[in-house]
Amino acid sequence: MNPNTKYHATARALLFGMGLLLSCSAFAAPAPRLTYATTQDLSNETNARITADSDETSARKAADSDETSARKAADALLLDKIKLLPDLPKERFQATLKICGNSDIPQWERCIYAVGETGPAGGKVFYLTDASGMHGLEAAPVDQGARATWGCDGLNINNANHWLIGEGAVNTASILASCSEAGIAARLAGSYVLNGFNDWFLPSKDELSELYKYRAVVGGFSADYYWSSTMIATYYANCLAMTDGSSALECQKSNAFRVRAIRAF
Repeated sequence: MNPNTKYHATARALLFGMGLLLSCSAFAAPAPRLTYATTQDLSNETNARITADSDETSARKAADSDETSARKAADALLLDKIKLLPDLPKERFQATLKICGNSDIPQWERCIYAVGETGPAGGKVFYLTDASGMHGLEAAPVDQGARATWGCDGLNINNANHWLIGEGAVNTASILASCSEAGIAARLAGSYVLNGFNDWFLPSKDELSELYKYRAVVGGFSADYYWSSTMIATYYANCLAMTDGSSALECQKSNAFRVRAIRAF
């Protein structure tokens, strides 16, 4: 191979590369020119920001001051109007009290009772219907008369044979509707009035048994038999010995026993 030929090939390759490089450089974007902030520029920006913050703070203080002044003026105007209102009578603010347990409370509040406390009518609470303490039975603080018969001996009175707690009022109403005898146990209990409450009745068998359990807190009982409103048969009704709590299922209606009225609340 001719050495000159090899030399010419190499030269041509170098010239081609240089041409290609110059061609790419012609289309390339110019390099960006970097600029730098001077110390004066930074100082100017800092001062501008401080001035803007100071202006905003002053504007806020002025707005707050204006709002405070406006509120004070409105409050003063309202106070002047209140002073012009007439005085209300003091008696309008006096609360009416009612008996509630062993204390007095405002009339609008609901009473919560416990066994042994004074009931809404002034009797003694001896039974609570539920855990709320707002419903139950209270007993009169004294007996109604010395002694009385059950009444209507030999008469079968319809709807007067209930014995459960909560049924004494039904028995009493049935007895009074069917028996016209004066001075009988149901009539003494039904005509009892205490502190304006006139809804008393003769207790049923179970109500009388419950009354016996709490005879100490109710008080005023005699060592004697007491009538219930539960009729057993035409000649017999239920009674209970307050001495030992024994319940005689067949007390003759013509017997004269003690009477203690109760009421529900």
